[in-house]
Amino acid sequence: MKCCINQHRNPFWIIILFAFIFLGFMGGVASPQLSFYVSPPLLEIDQVGGGVKNFTVEISNTGQEKILVKTSYSDILLSSDGKVELIRPLGTTPHTLASWIITKQDETTSLESGEIKRVLFQLRVPRGERGGRYGVIVFEALPFTIPQGKVALGIRSGTLVFLTIPRTEEIKGTIDDVISSTDGKEFKVTFKNTGNIHYETEGSLIIKSNDGKVLHRIRFPEDKPSLILPQGKREFTILWDKKDPLLDGKYILEIRMSAWVGIRTLNLSRKVVEIEVKN
Repeated sequence: MKCCINQHRNPFWIIILFAFIFLGFMGGVASPQLSFYVSPPLLEIDQVGGGVKNFTVEISNTGQEKILVKTSYSDILLSSDGKVELIRPLGTTPHTLASWIITKQDETTSLESGEIKRVLFQLRVPRGERGGRYGVIVFEALPFTIPQGKVALGIRSGTLVFLTIPRTEEIKGTIDDVISSTDGKEFKVTFKNTGNIHYETEGSLIIKSNDGKVLHRIRFPEDKPSLILPQGKREFTILWDKKDPLLDGKYILEIRMSAWVGIRTLNLSRKVVEIEVKN
């Protein structure tokens, strides 16, 4: 059993976290003296059903004034373009985790400037559960003193908690749809995680002539594998990247999708479709 951050994927996780964690509260801009830090930003936990995992999250007041920090929980989803969405009320997503996390910490705590507090949490995994579960511990900071007649503006940060229940993982996926533009310059692939845990996925698009000769191979996404949660979908747009366009005619597209799980790469799905290009 372990509780850790996958170090080799840290740059990817930082991109994900910036997408949702450092958000203004109530749509306003907080005081420039209001600043705090949460560590770790991500916990990946392995815990068997019926087990308990204790872990600590550190909150630091890095600003110049005393703050109030409110602790709450949220479910998460990933949209088809990979953006993190906080979902409330709890329990409305198929792989919710938040209701399994408890803490003896008061819902609201104060921190002096420069003060650090370590908050102990406990994760209880019910027996018989399988696969992965996902949630966020959200910390919301507000000024300790709010002038009369003023609106409280704050900031939010948090810790993503990704749980995997060992020996119950199902790593599966399927290509739902493949669409080509009529000029053969753009292709869209829709992929679904049909398993019960999260993984990072990547694919390749192979363009062949009508007689099966390979003309080009494009890997996607370009910069990094894409995270996908159980039963989630991702839509990929792949652009023809050669100087000379495809000529008018019929072609064969072969799409292959694979998953990164730890240090393993698993082939998940393959689909072949015929297209006709008309410029």
